[in-house]
Amino acid sequence: MNDKPFFVDPVGGRAVTYADFGRDVKDTTIGSDDFTPKGCYELFKVLLAAILSGSSLRIIAGPLGEKVSEDVEREFHLAQSKNSGSEVRSVGKREVQAAQQEKQSGMISESRGGSRGPVSNPLVADDLLNAIKQSVCRIGVQTSGTTAEPKIVQHGAESLVRTVRSGPSHADDVWGFAFHPAHFAGIQVFLQALCNRNTIVKLFGLDVSVAHRAIDSYQITHLSATPTYLRLLCGQSSADTSQGANAPIHQRVHPHVRRVTMGGETADDHLLQQISKTFPNAKTTNIYASTEAGALLYSGDGQFEIPESLRGRVKIIDGQLAVHRSLLAESFCANIDEEFFLTGDFVENQSEDSQKFSIKSRDSNVINVGGYKVNCQKVESLIEQMPEVVQARVFGKSNSVTGELVCCEVFATAGSCVSVKLIRDRLGDVLNDYELPRIVNLVDLIQTTLTGKKVR
Repeated sequence: MNDKPFFVDPVGGRAVTYADFGRDVKDTTIGSDDFTPKGCYELFKVLLAAILSGSSLRIIAGPLGEKVSEDVEREFHLAQSKNSGSEVRSVGKREVQAAQQEKQSGMISESRGGSRGPVSNPLVADDLLNAIKQSVCRIGVQTSGTTAEPKIVQHGAESLVRTVRSGPSHADDVWGFAFHPAHFAGIQVFLQALCNRNTIVKLFGLDVSVAHRAIDSYQITHLSATPTYLRLLCGQSSADTSQGANAPIHQRVHPHVRRVTMGGETADDHLLQQISKTFPNAKTTNIYASTEAGALLYSGDGQFEIPESLRGRVKIIDGQLAVHRSLLAESFCANIDEEFFLTGDFVENQSEDSQKFSIKSRDSNVINVGGYKVNCQKVESLIEQMPEVVQARVFGKSNSVTGELVCCEVFATAGSCVSVKLIRDRLGDVLNDYELPRIVNLVDLIQTTLTGKKVR
């Protein structure tokens, strides 16, 4: 089991076993509270050392330093084209499958609260999850900064692993890591994989074509990402299974992926359809979560339902989703006076008892055009359903006459030309005139935050 791959960087060529990871964690000393990771692996190592030693750590998200040279990336593509991916794929599968057949063994030493030195005997545990839960660590995680300046929210170990599920049924999982590692969702994916001794394959920051090849090469079974990332990965073209690894980027199909989870942004029906074509055998789950509260609600079809265990603590107030302070991180509760925290997410009820709903928009995504309210996410979703569009970002621009104008950035499919006239002609029957974009800019890529969400 110690020889099982823990972390794999498909392009950088780095592969770290669980034995190597354990030694690195053991040799790690937590110095100052503030920590800006230079890469995924460094974050995993320092975070686990802080948890097991019961230390305090504030994770500051920044650009990752795991840059890959053009020569290395070119060699990866060359190897894939010469061998149709078979050489890399066989190595990845052999290592992962061999390790998955071994039995987990050993125990982890009990963490010592307040220690700031190296961790003793980390990571050889059958019951690693419980060992983490017993930690007295305080981990500060930045909010995404999608609509405002990022802030630090402190979490205890129990909060970090609230959604972790461990057991024999998860032993063969291979995770595609598509979040920024300092993002709350990225930390949860890391802990889910760690507590089940799963292999993590880095996808975050990779070119889309490289990511598709890595998903096949390492037989990734679980993928977790933002809807923005998945829109880019799945593209707009219909799936074509006949061409296999030689299919165009936006026609790739990965039947071995068993589960796709996403969160941090809204996911419309069109995206769910794209995901089902690219990952035909995967169960899709949309998670409603925040850095302040962690993961709260789950949906398989775009409709969220408040479970019995949370009724009374999660509810809808004046059309907005509200969370009781008992579900929020302690450090965040200190800054609010009310019993319920208004999330800023407006919903549409799908049931009379108000327990089932869909997320309609965030308050920050609604602009005022001549006295009319325009939901930018609604307009954006319709534009992204156009076959000429891979991704879009709709936003408001100040205007002295109307207050704001509806503007749009479009990342178009190869060879397509998207204009204001095209959008207005296509969407004129389903949108009011004041909702239609007045300015359209074609871009090579939609700008995202460090955590992979569209900039709002």
